[in-house]
Amino acid sequence: MGFIFNNQGLIVTTLQDHVFIIDIQNWDPLSVLYTEIDNSFMPKNQFFSHIDTKHITENRSLCLLSFSDGTSTVLELEKVQGRIQSKVLDKFCMFEYQIAKSEDADIVELYQNLTKYRVIIL
Repeated sequence: MGFIFNNQGLIVTTLQDHVFIIDIQNWDPLSVLYTEIDNSFMPKNQFFSHIDTKHITENRSLCLLSFSDGTSTVLELEKVQGRIQSKVLDKFCMFEYQIAKSEDADIVELYQNLTKYRVIIL
């Protein structure tokens, strides 16, 4: 989970590969805007290993999602007219980068093997 929209909202992920936005609309009485966002950006069969967020404005946040296979995805989350929109800004994989840049066959094999496992990092 991570805080978004100037700490008025949450981005929540599950081990079942779902991403939810819970945005507090009003504290008294409590009302929330609840949205499941498209998860097509996620690598298949991988766990979230880390979420980090940055508040841009009260209605806009950036979110970095890291996965157990070395993939990282940067999302833009924005509230527009009572709806939450998400957009993938960037997606990259550090393991693939290391494989492409390495001249050592053992290192390449190590990173290729690491991408095959679904690991929970606590």
